[in-house]
Amino acid sequence: MKILDLIPDSDSIAISDFKNKINYYQLKEQVKTKVEALSFLKPRDVVWVQCVNTIDTMINYLALWELGICIIPIDPQLGTLEIQALQDELPAQFFLRHPDFKKQEAIQTVSKQNSEILDAYLVQLSSGTTGRPKIILISNEALLYRAQCYRDELGLTPKDKTLCSVPLSHSHGIDCLALPTLFAGGELYLSDPATSFPYRILEWIQETKITYFSSLPQMYDLFNQMAKQKKYDLSSLRHAFCGSAALSENTALEFNKLYNLNLKQGYGLAEIGVICANFKADSNHYTSIGRPIPGIEWNVASDGELMVKSKALFSGYYKNFAETENRMENHFLKTEDLVSVDDQGFFYISGRKNDFINVLGQKVYPKEIEEKLGIIEGVAEYCITAQDDTQRGQIPVLHLVPTNQGQDKSQ
Repeated sequence: MKILDLIPDSDSIAISDFKNKINYYQLKEQVKTKVEALSFLKPRDVVWVQCVNTIDTMINYLALWELGICIIPIDPQLGTLEIQALQDELPAQFFLRHPDFKKQEAIQTVSKQNSEILDAYLVQLSSGTTGRPKIILISNEALLYRAQCYRDELGLTPKDKTLCSVPLSHSHGIDCLALPTLFAGGELYLSDPATSFPYRILEWIQETKITYFSSLPQMYDLFNQMAKQKKYDLSSLRHAFCGSAALSENTALEFNKLYNLNLKQGYGLAEIGVICANFKADSNHYTSIGRPIPGIEWNVASDGELMVKSKALFSGYYKNFAETENRMENHFLKTEDLVSVDDQGFFYISGRKNDFINVLGQKVYPKEIEEKLGIIEGVAEYCITAQDDTQRGQIPVLHLVPTNQGQDKSQ
């Protein structure tokens, strides 16, 4: 299926970047024009795309996918040396630059060698939170399936307005926000992550009546701080989601108290997209990642690791067959996250499989301790690290910052 087949014909606004806006008819026409301009590219060519959160970036994405091109999204914050390091590891034939970077050619040939990526629509880098970033290959079918599933699970319609202030180069931006909204015929607002300050986002939500917003827990912590200085009306939001990192109960409870809205938590991996979403998000389930969305098959291994599979599953890691094999078991992806499931089917993450402190042979998971710290009054920031100990192997060390103090304290 071609990606334009999933985008409706309509005179409704499709995308706005707060400078310009286009409707769905204009979007599809501009994509077709870009397809003609890039017609010298061949299916499965590999193109680096400089991803700024603008209409032009979305047109580039859609045109290249319509041509069957493999896209490697590049965060505009990356420097020349960082891009060169990636280019050495993952060669591409072309680099499609954003129009804002006018000192350079719009599309530049960077390599004449044939690509070694044969079956990928999109290449994404893992966050690197568990080590060196992995190069993730995602097929056409997997990407489109992800976006359609999440669109349906959210119940997005042409009446919805989505604000995307996270990078389009990341799965959070493209998989969870941009494509589901466009496939639903909704209105997608794009803002530059570098200048999407909390007060601006709150004002945009209030003024444009945004109905769907998703960001990181840190952004909601800042929203909570802003609400103590000025009152914002976020009543238009029917989906206020948190993803890409764990949501603390304290953040969720405070957000509910200040804005009279339930903060929902989503959970997923770049290798498979969204796995769970917490649509109930009441006071009894704030720390839950919710239930698996339709299309996700799952089981929990004997050690508590969550295993999942679906049509959204990645094709593998580039040039890393051993790691691909290591992450799979009987066609299930090993998430490396430890979970528990309550009697209502809600999932809770208890830690990473390899993220534990070994104290006299006993596994101590930092996350379990940190969750308790989050509800202690007077503690602003905290983390648990491991320290080598001659008698016990390792011991947990608590680092904390008291409320209204900037000096780091360790115990």
